[in-house]
Amino acid sequence: MKNGEHILTGYDVALSSLRQKVLKMGNLAYENLSPVFDSLSEGDLSQKEQIKERENQVDLLEKEVDEEGMSLIMRFQPTAIDLRIAFASINVAKNFERASDHISSIFKHICKILKIQGEESIVILDPIREKVGKALKKSIVAFADNDMQLAKAILEEDEEINEDYKKALKNLLGQEGGLSDEQLYLVFIFRSLERIGDLAKGVAEDIVFIESGEDIRHS
Repeated sequence: MKNGEHILTGYDVALSSLRQKVLKMGNLAYENLSPVFDSLSEGDLSQKEQIKERENQVDLLEKEVDEEGMSLIMRFQPTAIDLRIAFASINVAKNFERASDHISSIFKHICKILKIQGEESIVILDPIREKVGKALKKSIVAFADNDMQLAKAILEEDEEINEDYKKALKNLLGQEGGLSDEQLYLVFIFRSLERIGDLAKGVAEDIVFIESGEDIRHS
């Protein structure tokens, strides 16, 4: 074998195809982040169809990854380490798909904010959405490069996102007179951002599992 190539060439081809589809899912989800928040800052929903199309592509790819992943396992009956890679890759795909769903949910709430002409949202959202965007991008790069060190960095940075989320929620819920409609939509957006951060963390945990065999979930 050269450069770690698997003895079964067909397995290598199938696994490479699987991983490429998982990466495409992550990139499509990430590509939706900027236009979603640009819609809020610019008051422009002209990219609505493109955002929806990318979300649909992610959903279709997840089905393909599930089918190809199970087919790969059944056809090649991989050894323990290869089985770990296959199952973890399928799990990464599920995390990217859920991240895509949360980005879509954010866009729906942004549409509602624009409808009532909300004014404060983008400034409040900027700090956490930037950190979440970086975490999601790093998770894609870490998966592409099998980079365990980058994965561990994501795990550490997730604590900052959680703290930002708690502070933002406390500020919103602590205001007198109850929440305005805009603030209520912001609560939902913050929650989705926090969940995207958790999903990037989930990808990082799967990368550690692939590279070391260590299951660090809930640790």
